[in-house]
Amino acid sequence: ILYFASAKANNAAATAGAGAAPGEVVKVVQAGAGFNVVQLADGSTERRDGARNWRNNNPGNIQYGQFAQRYGALGSDGRFAIFPSYEAGRKAKEALLFESSGYKGMNIQQAIYRYAPPNENKNSNSIENIVKETKKMNESPTLHRPKRKMRQTLYKKNKKSVN
Repeated sequence: ILYFASAKANNAAATAGAGAAPGEVVKVVQAGAGFNVVQLADGSTERRDGARNWRNNNPGNIQYGQFAQRYGALGSDGRFAIFPSYEAGRKAKEALLFESSGYKGMNIQQAIYRYAPPNENKNSNSIENIVKETKKMNESPTLHRPKRKMRQTLYKKNKKSVN
């Protein structure tokens, strides 16, 4: 009986992870203050502690909802979406900032205040640093899809903050 139950659980895990890349999250098992437990494509579970954006594969800390679900979010930690992979979370962040109607026509300061409200974040340094980086790379300080080099710079900095 124990073997049957184990085989049944492994079969369900394989079905849940069908088509998922190795190491990719396929299910949110549990989420709490400062941690989550996720099921991976191979059927194993993993407890993740640490920075919220890292453990949720959500470099943009996008709130869970219809937008996040359209980009593959599997669940939430109570507020923010949990994506199957870092790449999926990064693509959702890029789509939110550069394709959604909520940010079109905004300058950098307006976008940062909308994305990271001042009552939750210290924005003055962020605005100064981003404007400085965009000027160094001959980018205008208005919100638009950045050139490839600028995107690489932004994501490199984001990955450092995740670790």
